[in-house]
Amino acid sequence: MNEEFMRKRGEIFAAISMTGPETFNVSTAGNLLLDHLHETYFENPTDKPLLALEKAIISTQAYLQKILENDQAAETGIDIDLLALVVHKRVASFVSMGQCHAHIYRDGILTDIAPALKDPTGRAQIKIGSMLLKRNDIIILSSPIVVKELTRDDIVEVCVNFSDDLFKKRVFDNNALVSAIMVGYEVDRQSARAERELVVSSGKNELEDEDLTLADLVEQENAEVEPEADIESETESEMESETESERENLDERENEQDNKSVSPIGSLKAKVSELKLKLSSALAKSRRRVRGKAPLAVTPAEVRAKAQTTDVNYDQPTYKVVFDKIFLILKKAFLSIKKLLLEDILGVKKDQLYLKGKGPGRNWRVILIAVFALVMLLYFSVTSIQERNATIARENEAEMHLNKAVELIEEVDKVAEIISRATSGEERKQASLEKLSTAESELNKAKEVEKFAEQVEENLKKLEGIRDLLNKTVAVVDPNVVVDIAGLFPGANPSDIVISKNELFISDSEYGKIYRSSLSGADLKEFASGLTRPRSITADNNGNIVLLDEDGDRRLATVNREDGTITRHAGTSAFRLGNVAQIEFADIFGGRIYGVDQSIKSVIMLQRSGESYGIPERRFSFDELASGTDIAISDLKIYLLANIKQGLYRALNNVDDTPVLTGLNSGENLFSATALFVDEVNVYIADPSKKRILIFPKDVNQINLRAQYVYRGESNSVFTNIKEIIANRQNGKLYVLTEQRSTNSHLLSLKSFRMKILAKNKKALFNFEPVATYTAGIVLEGWEVKSVKTGRISLKESFITMRKGEAFLTGAHIAKWPGMSDAQLKSETRDRKLLLNASELKQLARGVKERGSTIVPLDMHLQRNNVKLSLALARGKKLHDKRAKIKETEQKRSIARDIKYYNLK
Repeated sequence: MNEEFMRKRGEIFAAISMTGPETFNVSTAGNLLLDHLHETYFENPTDKPLLALEKAIISTQAYLQKILENDQAAETGIDIDLLALVVHKRVASFVSMGQCHAHIYRDGILTDIAPALKDPTGRAQIKIGSMLLKRNDIIILSSPIVVKELTRDDIVEVCVNFSDDLFKKRVFDNNALVSAIMVGYEVDRQSARAERELVVSSGKNELEDEDLTLADLVEQENAEVEPEADIESETESEMESETESERENLDERENEQDNKSVSPIGSLKAKVSELKLKLSSALAKSRRRVRGKAPLAVTPAEVRAKAQTTDVNYDQPTYKVVFDKIFLILKKAFLSIKKLLLEDILGVKKDQLYLKGKGPGRNWRVILIAVFALVMLLYFSVTSIQERNATIARENEAEMHLNKAVELIEEVDKVAEIISRATSGEERKQASLEKLSTAESELNKAKEVEKFAEQVEENLKKLEGIRDLLNKTVAVVDPNVVVDIAGLFPGANPSDIVISKNELFISDSEYGKIYRSSLSGADLKEFASGLTRPRSITADNNGNIVLLDEDGDRRLATVNREDGTITRHAGTSAFRLGNVAQIEFADIFGGRIYGVDQSIKSVIMLQRSGESYGIPERRFSFDELASGTDIAISDLKIYLLANIKQGLYRALNNVDDTPVLTGLNSGENLFSATALFVDEVNVYIADPSKKRILIFPKDVNQINLRAQYVYRGESNSVFTNIKEIIANRQNGKLYVLTEQRSTNSHLLSLKSFRMKILAKNKKALFNFEPVATYTAGIVLEGWEVKSVKTGRISLKESFITMRKGEAFLTGAHIAKWPGMSDAQLKSETRDRKLLLNASELKQLARGVKERGSTIVPLDMHLQRNNVKLSLALARGKKLHDKRAKIKETEQKRSIARDIKYYNLK
């Protein structure tokens, strides 16, 4: 074919595989198809190679249909796989029909490019593609059976060797289906490289010896061999001084000079020299057979190197002359060092004469030492390299773990503040905590490498802070000791603590006493004595102390806070009270004492009548009360610690009203809690098993953890045996009674719960029962913020509405700020948008769809100097609930009037 035409159209290659019935000659058909493909492609000179190849494949497909028109194989069908390749300049174009494979081997990597081919028509007929080739690229086109029976390593071996020997030696299961062709683009084959290296080497030798003529060589040989009178001695000397390698070198030099013109005298001298060498060799061999070893001194077996000129060529640029001189100096220095080491020190490769049979006098001791030193150097070098590689691998792995941990920490840190303030979203919290646990595990792995120790410690501290934020944890390191009871009264065993009218009272079961002090604990003194192992104390509405001890007949007594006189109450024997551990006074219907009797698994109540208490009555019972540890009364609701539900039980009118505790870790409960306290806002629970005190809001059916104070100091005794806790919101302190001392903690975060109430919706809790409470931000203007912070707001007629997935406060009245013009005033009762997260808005939207449910505002308060609105998803109260609330309110007012009238304090 015309080379110019091939240069324009490129070269075409194809691999084909066909299967059909036995009556169909697939071999002949395959050859016809390949010929048709070849002719069709080159008969299309106008289209570009890829388009021309695509048309040629489609034409070949139609040609196959014509072949099958008059053949029985048309009924059963023919399976054909065809892949064609055109290489034009640097562009390789592929067109595939069927399942053939195309592999390209480039830079040591084998890639199957057949899956990357695209279907241009969408009819699943052909697939096409093109790519740019690089030098030494190898492409293998093969039928499907080749890829099935050859491994990837086999194909790589074929490409590396650039040889089809593997295909020839391999026995395939079905040789008829095997079709493959290998195409190399500017491949530097091994044989070609070897030929070039040989040519380069020969060229160098010619350059080195181009000035050396055969006559010169003969003259040098004649100069080295001096004539002797005795032909035998001359021949033997010549034999011993010339070696086989010298003769080979001489032959090569003579051959190199064959084509050069020499003088007749030079030719004659060369022939004479060659004849002398042959005679010397023959005589030496015959004498060696007759005499054996010759005792003469001979030269070493190696050829003595002829002196070569190393003069610098000054007919070149100055910088090259300088470089040549530097190279010559370095070369001489290297040869001198080499001679010093090998010949002078080690005794190797000496050129001086030595007696034949004895060999050169090598310094074996130095050689052994040098070899040993070299081996040790190699050993330590390899060991050092291995250790270094292992260290680098550990550092890389540690860095990978550290980066992963930092990524997780930063991811959680971005949303931790939002999640911690949300009243819902436990799933997001648990997911974030799991990410932090994973990050902590990764940091511990990276901590093993000293290089990253400092970074790991920093990230661990950051991680702990984020975890505390998510868990609403406040670390307690060094709580303030109010009273060191064991220090003042050695052997004392405090059992309970209570605050009455800003004074602290502590019972001592060991000495049978009650101590009294100020809230600062500075003036602890004895208040009452003569008691029998007091268990629990509480304060009534008059400020007197009611105690429970182990007196057999009258276990319940009242201690007057003014003079310390003790009044025992009848009907409170051990038989009636049983195993009551804690008591709590409630200002209900004149005063009541509540307690948990573990022996009868019941909550009991003693009604006060005048100055005495009646016989204990059972309020409700269940088996889990056998584990009841503490009790608290607030707003007609009884709070209990027992091994039921999540550890906290609440009853209203003797009916289960237990809230769901959220904010705890998955599967966590409070069965190990030992102390309980409830005030106007919060529920406080002491859990010494984890050295913490938890705080929840009250009066809702689902209460989310508000905060938890966890001891992280160095002492092993603090928060390990908590007997009682009391929160005093007036001075912002939490009092904790432990084994031997009473402590309080200046917990700064407790201030965040001392919210300044700006306005309350009093009717909300009277008419509605909260189901879930929320805290929302509110969109206000500047003058509205000023008015709200000064209390110029009313929530009396306000309510919450939901519009388009958003919550609005409607009907709230904010008075105009003094000095403000009417033009600036929009409306004092306008709708104000509330700021809640998406999950809270969805909960509220679902809640209001339930029958009898609504959203009511509870109060507006300041939290960290920001205006917040408390709201609740609530249900309307029934009539009897309202009556009980009215009765309780009226009773409290009556007691307050009596106290004021009789000057009772």
